[in-house]
Amino acid sequence: MTGMAGNEWYYETTQFSYAHPWVDGLVVLYCETAVTVPEEIAQAIYRGVQDSGVTGKPIAVSFVGGERSDKAMAWLIEHGIPTYNAPDNAVKALATLREDYRMEQMRQTDGYTPEGINPAAAREIISRARSLGRSALTEIEAKRVFTSYGLPVTPTDLAVSEDEAVAMAEKIGFPVVMKIVSPDILHKSDAGAVKVNIKTVDAVRENYRLILENSLNYKSDAFIDGVAVQEMAPWATEVIVGSVNDATFGPTVMFGLGGIFVEVLKDVTFRVAPINTVEALTMQDEIKSAAILRGVRGEKPRDKQALADVLAKYAYMVHDLRDEVAESDANPVIVYEEGKGVKIVDARIILTKK
Repeated sequence: MTGMAGNEWYYETTQFSYAHPWVDGLVVLYCETAVTVPEEIAQAIYRGVQDSGVTGKPIAVSFVGGERSDKAMAWLIEHGIPTYNAPDNAVKALATLREDYRMEQMRQTDGYTPEGINPAAAREIISRARSLGRSALTEIEAKRVFTSYGLPVTPTDLAVSEDEAVAMAEKIGFPVVMKIVSPDILHKSDAGAVKVNIKTVDAVRENYRLILENSLNYKSDAFIDGVAVQEMAPWATEVIVGSVNDATFGPTVMFGLGGIFVEVLKDVTFRVAPINTVEALTMQDEIKSAAILRGVRGEKPRDKQALADVLAKYAYMVHDLRDEVAESDANPVIVYEEGKGVKIVDARIILTKK
């Protein structure tokens, strides 16, 4: 319709299009003119909907104008038709309904419950930490919780002496990564308490001492459990998976580009947990850097299916532990070439207050 459209045009067009089998939803737009009366237009739209004989189709209306249009919008809302003062908001309203329906369909067609999990083991780890008066798990504890939900973490052991660190490094195989394990030092890199690519026994001993020294210089009263010795996973594409137990939405899962870039680029997307693998694949396509996962500049595609499995398991975990976990993250998560899987390198869990 054009600016010359009056009451009958709005009535006939609304009635016809709303009833048409090709139409799944309707947005009606009106801009106030000197030759139309907004409330009469509103009533014409309402009559068109009623006389179409159709129920259950979504409709949204937008009126742009002054005080008369505001009154007409209020009249439509009172009569059960959502009305907005900007066209883009009316379109967004229908888009939101469509997205909600699409997500509900995915949940119904591809439910996700991981196999071989051990929630009791996870709760036991959390219970022990709480009994010690702690509000956060150590990395070792967080990784054990992750493992109990089938998440692929790098092999990691806790050493409380140089000799133990050497024995663990030899068992895991060089090169290894070493880092402090302390409930009081959650950001280990800031403390200079992470050392990578350690290739010899002498380097294990040297770095064990250096990590302890740097940690105490960073926080002199920190309680130190020991030093973690873990496999140095081959590097590939880094992503982050995280969660927050939101006061409104409950457990919410975050996914994005990982490593230090998540803080710089903030290229992330969110879902309310739980999710399934279909939604997890969709999340991977939503970030701006999605092309990196598909493979760019000669790089092979990353293992998006394995990553989807990790995202779905992670969401299941934080939903299942929603009474225990306030926030968490796995960063970085290393995503290898298609068919070669995923490895979680670091883990963090903050507990809910009780």
